[in-house]
Amino acid sequence: MRNAILVACLTLGLVACGGEGQQAADETDGAGTPPDVAGGMNVPDPADQAPTFADLQAAFVAEYAQDESTVISDSGLMYRVLREGDGASPDANDVVEVHYEGRLIDGSVFDSSYEREETIEFPLNRLIPGWIEGVQYMQEGAKYQLVIPPALGYGQRSDIEAIPPGSVLIFDLELFTVTPVE
Repeated sequence: MRNAILVACLTLGLVACGGEGQQAADETDGAGTPPDVAGGMNVPDPADQAPTFADLQAAFVAEYAQDESTVISDSGLMYRVLREGDGASPDANDVVEVHYEGRLIDGSVFDSSYEREETIEFPLNRLIPGWIEGVQYMQEGAKYQLVIPPALGYGQRSDIEAIPPGSVLIFDLELFTVTPVE
């Protein structure tokens, strides 16, 4: 039940973030004809409309959340454990060494340490909120898949050309080492 409520909230939030405005009451139908007062508003048939960016993302989130291996945190972060680890777990202030691939829901990759063929170290607290939270669930040696809603990613603005504003982000990541910061 808790997962269903969280999915509904995430879906509504995604639609609200990227949904399209409603037609003003004083607009015409495009041919100069005002809405038919007797028949109500001239509302387009939803079957004739292509899904919006927000619709596609909401559908992806809803489908991903239905898998029994998906964990949904209170913040809305979703993740799947692909491989358990057995080492240390990081705190937000630690430096982590990881391998990762970041992509959008359409599968397009926007960043990958795998493609560069080298791991990378980050101070965890300097990353997006979805990474800060998700990596803290992991132990050294673990591999997770994170699905990060816009509010825990880049939100409605993104300085990265390959990531449209309001994007759900998918990261496959492996945690190799945790280095505590003194």
